[in-house]
Amino acid sequence: MRRSGLLFLLLAISATNVAAQYTYIVPVSGVASGFNSQYFTSVIAFNPTLAPVTLRYEAIYPAPGTTNCRLPSSLTVLPRGLVGLGPACFGLHALVVTSDQPLRVVEEVFATFLVKDATGNTFGRSELEPIEVATDWIAPEREAMIPLVRILTPPDKANIILVNPNDFVLIVRLHVERQELGKVVDSTLQLEPRSFLMTLVPPIPTPIPSGGIPQVFDAIHQITIRANGKFQAGVSNTYGGGTIYRAAVPLQP
Repeated sequence: MRRSGLLFLLLAISATNVAAQYTYIVPVSGVASGFNSQYFTSVIAFNPTLAPVTLRYEAIYPAPGTTNCRLPSSLTVLPRGLVGLGPACFGLHALVVTSDQPLRVVEEVFATFLVKDATGNTFGRSELEPIEVATDWIAPEREAMIPLVRILTPPDKANIILVNPNDFVLIVRLHVERQELGKVVDSTLQLEPRSFLMTLVPPIPTPIPSGGIPQVFDAIHQITIRANGKFQAGVSNTYGGGTIYRAAVPLQP
């Protein structure tokens, strides 16, 4: 009986290992265009092991107006090899992939801007923004924070990125606080079922200096977020000419 019990336990552990699945949530994928600017994402999966790994496309969460979405076929990532993950839609979307063994999934956004120099000549300027790939959803009603978002003066800005994997409308409560000014902005966002949204974070304006006395501001906007279902979130923040992505961090209960 003891041997049978031990054998059953070993078989159960073995089955669990075979069925093990690793999840990677790519918060934003695809191509977008703005005023004198263009953006496209590059997603790479790297296999650090000595065995081949199977990567599967599990789900697509498109932005409103995104079309021609389809789940690509599964890929094999060779030992110590890497593969590129193509976009699954024409337009912006979030993407979830899984693997049977651990992978390192890396994402970057390439941005190109048309700008003019002092003589009026137009040229292209490029930026590269690393994007953090999540490995789990934030639980319903779990408070999360996106720290150190800086918005001082235009053209500084911050876009919040939200992913709703649920089959119901996601209600997101956004709390933006600028402690140095003692001011807050609260707002509510709604996401359609199984969708992606990118929208502007409401900035808290910097006061205009009076009397010609210069003032120093840290420009930090702390963002706290909560939703009625599981979700993922992050902020793409442009400040002082540079761009950085910060993912939401679940707070300890």
